[in-house]
Amino acid sequence: DAVDGKSHWINIGRGEAMETMPNGCIVRVAPRNTEPRQVDRTIAEIAAAHGGRYDVDMHLKHDPSATESFARTHVRRLEAIRRATGGVEREPNGTWLIAPDHLDRVANYEGQRARAEPVVADKLSSMALERQVSFNGATWLDRELVADRPEPLHGSGFGRDVREAQARRRQWLIAQGLAHKEQDGIVYRANMLSILRQRELNRVAGQLSEELGLPYAEARSGGR
Repeated sequence: DAVDGKSHWINIGRGEAMETMPNGCIVRVAPRNTEPRQVDRTIAEIAAAHGGRYDVDMHLKHDPSATESFARTHVRRLEAIRRATGGVEREPNGTWLIAPDHLDRVANYEGQRARAEPVVADKLSSMALERQVSFNGATWLDRELVADRPEPLHGSGFGRDVREAQARRRQWLIAQGLAHKEQDGIVYRANMLSILRQRELNRVAGQLSEELGLPYAEARSGGR
């Protein structure tokens, strides 16, 4: 079920390639983007300036503001493409040979991925909607309530369920002193999400303290 009020059947391709999602969790599903990424364009740009070659040292020389760890994310991208399609070649010294049509080869790689895994599913919350209504911690409902561009909700199906859950969550937040009513609507405390995250952290830490028999004290601002 979706927030547009409809039920959707989605071809996820190879099921083993997707993270297992528990029943009741909330996910966002979108078509896989097959366009080259910025990382691919950066590799092509650096290679064009270095005779069709790429490595971490060349990257750092080309862009002095880049860190080594950032450059290595580009190496991992090349390694993934090499394993999947052989579209790039790595020399024994670790230098990568980048063809002039590198971005076309990347598009081919992404096209193969899209055929095997046509959608990307992002888990927004592992917690069922009903449990979020009175959960003493930050939830997807809270993030939607304070979002600049919340998900549009239909008046039927799951969209209606979310609307009703949001209304009940608002009342819970008001009772907790984390929101209040004004003439124009509900006003949420500026640090509401931070407070809720800290509450959950304190609860989990307290449980661990009891299980392990170790003391726990909440860290104070500026403390050690």
